[in-house]
Amino acid sequence: MQRLSLQGFKLYQRLALLVTTLCFSVAVILVTAGSLSTGYLLETMSGRHGTVLAEQLASRAAIAMVNNDRVSMRALLTDFITATDSSLVTVYDVTMQPLAQAGDPNLSDLNRYRAEILVDNAIAGYAVVSVSTQNELGDWMVASWTLLGLALLLSVFVFALATRSAQALVDRIQRITRSVRDLAPLEPAEAEVPDDIDSLRNELATLPLDILRVSVSGRNTRAATGLATLLHVQLNSLGDYLAKLDHPAIVAYLETLSPGLVAASRLYGGKLDHSRHASVSITFSGYHPSGDIYERCCYCAWLMRSLLQELESRGSLRYRVSMAALSLPVDEQSASSSYSAFLQEQLTEELAMHCKTQPHSILLANDIIESDSDQFFAELSSVSDFVMMTGLDSEDEATLIQQRDSILAHLVRDNRQLESR
Repeated sequence: MQRLSLQGFKLYQRLALLVTTLCFSVAVILVTAGSLSTGYLLETMSGRHGTVLAEQLASRAAIAMVNNDRVSMRALLTDFITATDSSLVTVYDVTMQPLAQAGDPNLSDLNRYRAEILVDNAIAGYAVVSVSTQNELGDWMVASWTLLGLALLLSVFVFALATRSAQALVDRIQRITRSVRDLAPLEPAEAEVPDDIDSLRNELATLPLDILRVSVSGRNTRAATGLATLLHVQLNSLGDYLAKLDHPAIVAYLETLSPGLVAASRLYGGKLDHSRHASVSITFSGYHPSGDIYERCCYCAWLMRSLLQELESRGSLRYRVSMAALSLPVDEQSASSSYSAFLQEQLTEELAMHCKTQPHSILLANDIIESDSDQFFAELSSVSDFVMMTGLDSEDEATLIQQRDSILAHLVRDNRQLESR
């Protein structure tokens, strides 16, 4: 026999079922307690009533017994049956031999009540009154089943309310999960998630708190109004693998590269764009605690290059990239307009051309370097209006190395989990 499992139900359904089960269980307990108390009360009242009837019959039958008039005794018993709710009445002598009887002796579920017939304070016989309990039992059962039906209807109503409330709760959990997923630098490994609680737990588990604790304290955290920085990353090695049609290398390259790029960009609030062939673009705009748009762009570029260099030193694949960055105007009210998209596309084309002239380098527009000249080391390049980034402030570089090592540790852990499956 298979065990009943609720794993196939969604979280809000399980919560609603739990609340409904508790409600129905409490209702059943109350109905059962009420039915038992009602049955005991009916039994007590029926006993008292039967005893009173037996005493009445005994007092009336005493006169007929003194006169030894059995005809009048039968008439008395017949009238007693008619006048009361008794089902069977019998008069016995002292030796328990029946003297007269009225009613149906074949009835079942009869409660018998006996009283002594006294003549001159001596026991002359016994009056026995039998009362049927079928009607009382029937009414008691009808009342009990009616209460159970009302409890079931109440449980259905509670299930509807609990489902609605649980759905609202689950929606909040899902919003929190999405918020955590947006904060997480690393994408969680794809897996079958039983419910929303486990999904949130998985998101929190993949959230590398050690990476988030190690953060660069940006000098300028004020958002640059109307401006953004665009970082273009040309994946040179991916282009080589695509040209060779080396499918295993392409798959291994992307499985390692994509989480690393996503992690680095999310740490600094960058928005990734994978629309171009063998390249990605990252846009930095708005406020972020790690710094302004120029700092975040430079930190992210350095972190990506350091991360890919470390990956290349640890494996057999090549992760050669070229990067170029510049600032661009952003109209926040029409950020998704055709003009903004066209401008970004043109600037991305320009950055891609610059990347080809300085392979394996990080090219920064002059306005980026001028805004944070005390934090970045750069030298002139062969590209007009661009300089080549060569290093960072020693304190910032040490922090970014910690971030790089933390990301690498999480990448290794996720790869092992995928391999174990």
